[in-house]
Amino acid sequence: MKDALLPLPKDDGRDFRVGALITMPAVLLDRFEITIPKEYRFIQNDDTCAKEATTTLASYLNKTKLEGLLTWVLARTREDMKPEDWGIDLRSMLMGWVKFGGLKYEDSPFHNDTPRNIFADITNWDLKMLMPKMLEWKAGSAVFIYPTQGRDFFDSVRATMQQLGVPIAVGMRWNSDPQNPDVDKWYDEGFGHAVLFIRGWKGEKLEGRILNSWGENVGDMGEYNITREVINHDAAIYGAGTLIDATADEVRWYLKNGVKMDDSMVKSLVKPFWEAIIDLLRQLRDKLLWKLS
Repeated sequence: MKDALLPLPKDDGRDFRVGALITMPAVLLDRFEITIPKEYRFIQNDDTCAKEATTTLASYLNKTKLEGLLTWVLARTREDMKPEDWGIDLRSMLMGWVKFGGLKYEDSPFHNDTPRNIFADITNWDLKMLMPKMLEWKAGSAVFIYPTQGRDFFDSVRATMQQLGVPIAVGMRWNSDPQNPDVDKWYDEGFGHAVLFIRGWKGEKLEGRILNSWGENVGDMGEYNITREVINHDAAIYGAGTLIDATADEVRWYLKNGVKMDDSMVKSLVKPFWEAIIDLLRQLRDKLLWKLS
């Protein structure tokens, strides 16, 4: 099977590590989990797993059912991929939510029940009408996760999830039985796949829990238990990251003023009045430019 999720590209200059600006917890909770409502869970079509993982994430953050299919198409187009090309890397998909945003589910003319040859072709989308609507749902930043503070990849994912209170999109190489709810080993063969890390705990072999995009008839109602070793091995190849409302400048502002970031600040940042006005003017400018294009 082809890789629906591609390995991370080599360092290409886009990788600003917002995560490095966020103070991570010194102590990890023995158990931390996030419950994602069913209405935000998406089932993939062919190679759209990175879209499903990040759209579920964005929907959870915004408490609104979104559709990231056009985000997926635009992110692939940005990488000079053709409609018939397969997959996307996780970094490009996360950055697509930062650069383009996404659509409310009901505003999207296409969903995963549309044939792939139609939705994968950007010429089938009315960009002039749809792209201004995407701006409302843009993420502030993509936080890319790396082993830090002496922690391995698994605990760095746990720390980020605990600190920000958001699920983590994780890439992996899938070669397990879809019906088996336990993913307990990594493989040199298989296909690239994106999932959401939603729970981490301490003291058992299967320390993590992931949400897949294959519906509730596989695994444990669509979820799988996973070992530390699988995350450590596969995330180094395919990456791990999440989305937050705060921009890099906003994160810096809090750090400069001696305020630590936590989930409440990520969700409702209080900025100086003049900064809020500038942001509003930028949004109006972007919408005007799209109308004129």
